[in-house]
Amino acid sequence: MGLSDPIVLPEQCKFLGAVLDVANVQDINSVVHLGQHKPEGKKVDAYIQGRYPNAKQEFWDIKNDNWDMNKEWGVKDKDLVASFRVAHYVKDKDHFLEQLKKCIDNNRITVFDFQLFQGNLEVYNDNNQRTPSINFDFRFIHDTKEEYKESNINGTHVTWKDFCDVIPHPNVIRVHTTRSIFYHYLAWIK
Repeated sequence: MGLSDPIVLPEQCKFLGAVLDVANVQDINSVVHLGQHKPEGKKVDAYIQGRYPNAKQEFWDIKNDNWDMNKEWGVKDKDLVASFRVAHYVKDKDHFLEQLKKCIDNNRITVFDFQLFQGNLEVYNDNNQRTPSINFDFRFIHDTKEEYKESNINGTHVTWKDFCDVIPHPNVIRVHTTRSIFYHYLAWIK
């Protein structure tokens, strides 16, 4: 259990509940959790089980040998696809954005979160080192200044503009911050 879990896990469930309320979803029959290898009991899977007891929940993860976010995802025809706290494992932003777009297009509701860690900002600002993964920097999601929307740093930094150039605008957005992490929860509803 991570140090931020007592803060983040309730936020995930709160966001998912809001998405399901906005979508006015009465039934969820099929759910895929991307990046979660087993039921956890304290996570989103328990929330879904409580709200939709008949939903069939699948757990796709690299540990299960049934999903790798850096390969073809192949998830389709699901009522809900949920993925939390995995975006920092992205190795190729173009591949990731292509797969996310397919996921949104081929499933009823898609929910993802994106984290930007303060430590990565420091490396990003230093400009002498490359961060180990892709940074999704949506801190200026509601800012109209173009300087905050432009791409930079060797293809490892994805701004809101970069993201929206490929991915349709989400139906629901929630921003949550802790002292060292910026969380952006996004949902697409068909």
